[in-house]
Amino acid sequence: MGLTRIGVPNESFYKWKISVYDLETDTETTDKYFSIKHFNDTHGTSYNADHIQKLKKLRAKLGDYTMDDVRNANTRSVLRNFGHLRFEKIKEPLYYIKYKTIKEKILIEN
Repeated sequence: MGLTRIGVPNESFYKWKISVYDLETDTETTDKYFSIKHFNDTHGTSYNADHIQKLKKLRAKLGDYTMDDVRNANTRSVLRNFGHLRFEKIKEPLYYIKYKTIKEKILIEN
C-alpha cells in the first residue's frame, strides 16, 4: 500500500465546472477548478458543500429557472442567494508541457 498525503490538494484533475451569471451585466462566465476552495480563493467567496447541496435540491425542485426568477426571488431565499451559480462535477486531466526543469510547467488550455 502506498503512502497517502493528507491535506495535499490533487491538482492533476479539474473536478468542478462552475458557471457564474452576473445579474448586473447579464453575462455568464464558466471556468474549471480543482476544488471549491480553489474557486473561493480565486473569487474571494466562501461557498462550501452545504451551499452546493442546497443548490442541487433547489434545481431538483424547481427544474430550469430563468435569471428573471432569480432577480424576483425573496432576498433571503436560496434561489436569490445561489441561483446565479451552477456547479457541475467533472473529471478532466490537466495537460502540461515540461521544459528546462521538471519543476517548471506550462498549462495548455483546451
